[in-house]
Amino acid sequence: MHYINRALAYGLIFTSFGASLSAADDYQPYVLTEGQQAVIHAAIGKELKDPYSAKFEDFQASIDHMSMVHVCGYVNAKNSFGAYSGRVPFYAAVIPYDPPKEPIVMMKVFSESDAVSAQTLNICRANRVPLD
Repeated sequence: MHYINRALAYGLIFTSFGASLSAADDYQPYVLTEGQQAVIHAAIGKELKDPYSAKFEDFQASIDHMSMVHVCGYVNAKNSFGAYSGRVPFYAAVIPYDPPKEPIVMMKVFSESDAVSAQTLNICRANRVPLD
């Protein structure tokens, strides 16, 4: 529960902060490299019961005027009962360093909670990466 409250708070702050600093024109579509996708998979996987079962879908990204990459998509993974829990949206803010330096996931928002999922979709829209 504490994680969900913290994720909601960060999401609200990040959405407000990002929206106040950037106009729609400040975001451009961005194509993730395989290495960047792998780092995001690992970061989201740390929050899952069974990270090896994770199926990622609809990876989409934008980059803002400060070179922060905003990534959204869906993940479906097995829960404690061994069943897939259903598609859940995620958001990750990534600094896209070039090799040999690894990209860094600065923030991630992900939860099976309906409230956090709704906020995650709002964060994605605010960063010009709409999933719906």
